Amino acid sequence: MPGRLAPFSRLGQMATVAVCILLVLVTGLVMRQMWLGDVQVRSESGVSESSDGGGEASPQPESPARESQAPQHVVDATGVGSLTLPEYVYMAKESFSVEAGRSYLLSFELDTVKPEGEPGRIMYLGVTLSCTGAASGSVGGTENLIPEEPVTYANQMLLTPSEDGVVTCQVLASSPIEEVAARGTTIELEAEWSAVRLGGYAVETPAGEELPMTVPAGERSSAFSQVVPLHSVPSRRLDVLSTLHVTTCTGTGGSRENGKVWCARKDLDGDGSEFDLELTVDVINADGSVCESLRRVVSSQHVDVDQHHALFQLYDSAIVPESACGSALRVSVVVINSGPASLVVHESNSSLIAAEM
Repeated sequence: MPGRLAPFSRLGQMATVAVCILLVLVTGLVMRQMWLGDVQVRSESGVSESSDGGGEASPQPESPARESQAPQHVVDATGVGSLTLPEYVYMAKESFSVEAGRSYLLSFELDTVKPEGEPGRIMYLGVTLSCTGAASGSVGGTENLIPEEPVTYANQMLLTPSEDGVVTCQVLASSPIEEVAARGTTIELEAEWSAVRLGGYAVETPAGEELPMTVPAGERSSAFSQVVPLHSVPSRRLDVLSTLHVTTCTGTGGSRENGKVWCARKDLDGDGSEFDLELTVDVINADGSVCESLRRVVSSQHVDVDQHHALFQLYDSAIVPESACGSALRVSVVVINSGPASLVVHESNSSLIAAEM
């Protein structure tokens, strides 16, 4: 009997081994499935979770697509200065890193006033924000300062570098004309500028498409027009910034640009110009006709013989309805001049930027 039981004992041992191997294989498959399930959870939710659900979720880096939708301030610079005519002064010099192909909104403001009692009735002052490095550009404006009348210069531009690198910007204020009555005048200046990395749609309309131009008294003329396809603005919000650099035709001086004097004799009037600046955002059909008006901003201004030339800034934000009727937006800036003098709108230092911000 013991001899007959031996084969069954060996079979039992073999069966036991087989069962153990099978258990190991099944356990391995179960563990693999649990691990795959854990990987799938991370892929879909963007967070890591333990397989038994007991660990805390830890955030994963955002995808580039999500990052590209959020504007980000990369630098805010401020500076103060003192200028005695004829001199120049640099302020608020700062540097920041840029990425190739990304758009950066550069904007600046400078505040000053000509004190009472300083030499001369008026004082010319030019202001420029200039940037160099991986991307370069400049924007600014000019104006005559009148005693005890505060002035703010404001303008903006887009920079889109073609390579990664560093950009350095600073604000320049200058009054270089020596033989003037205001020689020796001293003014204090406060400047600030910022750079914002944009993540969505952004376009700067070339000023040379319609400018420079002369707007006679009693007429209206388009300074800027930009068409933006609706599919380019998935956020359904479009911010618009525009600055116009103008000169009233109280004389022919100061109106020269691109080799031409834009104030003719027939345009002159010593009383200067009263005018409206109109910024509109409309939804348009494929044929260009307006099917819905979203925004309209009007700014009424006056430039007299003393001020002569100045910067005027417009800003607005349009929300596009989900059920918008057309296929694109049209952003327009129009000048309506009541006179009596004609008004020059310069190409230099006039700007229009439309962007998702």
